[in-house]
Amino acid sequence: MLRSMKEYKLRHFIIIIFLGSFALRLLPEILAWPWPLGFDTITYYVPTMLNWANGDFNPVHFNYYTPLCYFLLFIVYRVSGSVFFALKFLGPLLYGLLCSSFLFFVTKGLGWNNKKGLVAAFLFSVYFLNLRISWDLYRNMLGLAFFFLFLPFLRKFDELPRSRKFIASVLAILITLSHEVTSVIMFFVVFSGFALDIFKNKRLIKVFRLSLWFMPSLIILSFFVYNSAIAFHEVPGSLNYLATMSYSVLTGDVLGLFFLVFGLLLPFVILGFWHDRTLDSWSLICLLGSFWPIFFPWFQIIPWKRWMFMLGPPFTIYIVNGFDRLKMLKGEFASHKSFHMRFSKLVLILIIIGCTGIAYTIFPLSITFSPSTTVDERLGHYFPGSMLCNTFPLTDCDNFQKCFQYVKKRLDDSSVLIIHGSLTGWARLYVDDGKHIINYDSNSPLEGVSEALSAGYKTIYLIWWVNGYGWYGQKDLPNCFEPVFVSSYVAVYIYRS
Repeated sequence: MLRSMKEYKLRHFIIIIFLGSFALRLLPEILAWPWPLGFDTITYYVPTMLNWANGDFNPVHFNYYTPLCYFLLFIVYRVSGSVFFALKFLGPLLYGLLCSSFLFFVTKGLGWNNKKGLVAAFLFSVYFLNLRISWDLYRNMLGLAFFFLFLPFLRKFDELPRSRKFIASVLAILITLSHEVTSVIMFFVVFSGFALDIFKNKRLIKVFRLSLWFMPSLIILSFFVYNSAIAFHEVPGSLNYLATMSYSVLTGDVLGLFFLVFGLLLPFVILGFWHDRTLDSWSLICLLGSFWPIFFPWFQIIPWKRWMFMLGPPFTIYIVNGFDRLKMLKGEFASHKSFHMRFSKLVLILIIIGCTGIAYTIFPLSITFSPSTTVDERLGHYFPGSMLCNTFPLTDCDNFQKCFQYVKKRLDDSSVLIIHGSLTGWARLYVDDGKHIINYDSNSPLEGVSEALSAGYKTIYLIWWVNGYGWYGQKDLPNCFEPVFVSSYVAVYIYRS
């Protein structure tokens, strides 16, 4: 006979959610073995770990990224000796912490009972949006996990003893050291709440004293922003979308991704909405960031898709509250008849969402879609069709490795390898010679050629797919590139003037 939900304590459910979400996130890592998953993981995390291991550790480099997640990755890398293992281990671990901390927030912060909190945590863990975040946005996961632990302290911050205020202040610092977007959301939630307190005629001096607990974390964030502005000679991360696409394409991308991620669940989001200071502020800033390009496409500091991804937690909470308002959460699990009558619709919805999430973790791109196809090239640019890929399909990993090894044997003082930005991490892994690598980012490879010729190189290599199969909008290469080594759909090219 099933035990009543009340007989279990919160810690039991936190352990269950942690283990379940850890296992779910571990599944694609096992299927992809030995290759890593994700774009940011291989493009940014791998070079940083290798640089630090080689002694290139400079705190000044923190001017353009928050370092805490890199420290964790580096520690696992040094212990295991494998950058791939570090990525494969920390991804599932962070996802387990993220989902279990979400359960902690909805029960301790929002005051939901264990049943409602468990449904919310299950939905959060199998929602394909959150699985996409776990694909490569490790800093995002770490920052959110700390944020969920921080929010229950914030909701009654003025009533807390000094020891609890100190814990909240430390968590705020950890959030700031973990992820920039989460930090901005945190400060918006905190200081909009303080502004509302002043508006409600609370004493200004009292609000000011409370705000002092968050000054250390605010100073740290200001340090990152200031140094980034100095390093890049502009507002860090500022974007002008119309420089790379038309307004109609931009609008289609924003609306298309929004309805892909939330469309079918929007009725539950609307039904479950209620006024809550924390969720109102969180949703407001993320909605503004998500749709900002439609109204002002000439300038944005943080890419709109990152704001849209951060709508996942508050929208998940609204969805589950919508279930509750439809009386789908009434009754006890111990009663089979009540379970059948009251939970059948809820179970069906959760099964559909759960199956979608599981499919996202186990089906390869050949079954879903890839950025190399015409139909879904736009959405694939923002949202990979499967977790079973990294900067290219897993089936191409071995071929790219062979191509990099081919080039490595032939590089000398008069030769250079020009690479697309998506291959940065792979080149760092297999060529390991920054002096003979030129990154032309997402531009035409001819720009890389121009830079190489200006530097005096005589032989110019390029690694890319064979013509007709290239990703990132570059299906074919100019005729001046001649293949000299081919491995399946991947080739090494040499520039012929």
